[in-house]
Amino acid sequence: MRSSWAIALVLLVFGGLSLSIPRDTRSEDASTISNAERVRAAFERWATGGGFFDQLLAADVSWTIHGSGPLAKTYAGRDAFIREAVRPFAARLVKPVTPTIRHLVARGDVVVAVWDGEAMARDGVPYKNNYVWVFRIQDGKAVEVEAFLDLEPYYAVLKRVPLPESR
Repeated sequence: MRSSWAIALVLLVFGGLSLSIPRDTRSEDASTISNAERVRAAFERWATGGGFFDQLLAADVSWTIHGSGPLAKTYAGRDAFIREAVRPFAARLVKPVTPTIRHLVARGDVVVAVWDGEAMARDGVPYKNNYVWVFRIQDGKAVEVEAFLDLEPYYAVLKRVPLPESR
């Protein structure tokens, strides 16, 4: 996985991603800092038990999980992404994934977060994964996100741990 995040960072910094990256100006520098701080603050809230997706993502976000398998696709909207990818996974954990940012890189409206996530599955087996999320921020909200992660441990939790019974 380490090579995947490195590739994503190189592509972002050297312009290989298809997302538009504005050139440097004073207002763009301020916007870049603001966007990076929004993403950093969202990760800090999440790490201390607060909201992340509901506060950072635009309602009509386009969230793409790269890879293979049934959940590797583009989700149209925050609600669809949370309903289909976040909730089924989170329900199988003792508590939410704890994120730790390793790198945060921003340029214009694009912010790249390289982070590690850890949690404990309901069956007592630890979950650990590395992530690269590429955010495009507009008006203070993420309107596009590309997510890179090792889907094997994610799918293993979904297969191994049954959903808790509804009350």
